[in-house]
Amino acid sequence: MRPTLVAAVGLLSILGSSTAFPLPSETKYSNRYDLLDIDVILNNQRTLNSYIKCLLDQGSCTAEGRTLKEHITEAMETSCEKCTDTQKKLMRKSTRFLIENRPEDWKNIREYYDKEGKFEGFIEEFIKSDD
Repeated sequence: MRPTLVAAVGLLSILGSSTAFPLPSETKYSNRYDLLDIDVILNNQRTLNSYIKCLLDQGSCTAEGRTLKEHITEAMETSCEKCTDTQKKLMRKSTRFLIENRPEDWKNIREYYDKEGKFEGFIEEFIKSDD
């Protein structure tokens, strides 16, 4: 897979970090949610479960969750090229958290957004990098 987060899925990043709509005159996603406290989300079981259900179309979504869902596939396909540096950091942190602490959820998210496994190797590369 290509670095993208998924790697997002990262999802977790899932988690609302890959934000809003692209601004017409810019090539990056809006930085509207860049100040999102990802640690609060990752460390709150109820909140994290809600985001995961949102991503998997198993529950309702917050505005942040809807925005993430709208962009997660594109982010994976383009190695998060439209993500701000902050969004890339949030995605990496979220993805690492899921892989280490919620591997089944990570697997479900990865399979949901990358059914063919096209981005698998790139996700590993993305989450290991620090660019």
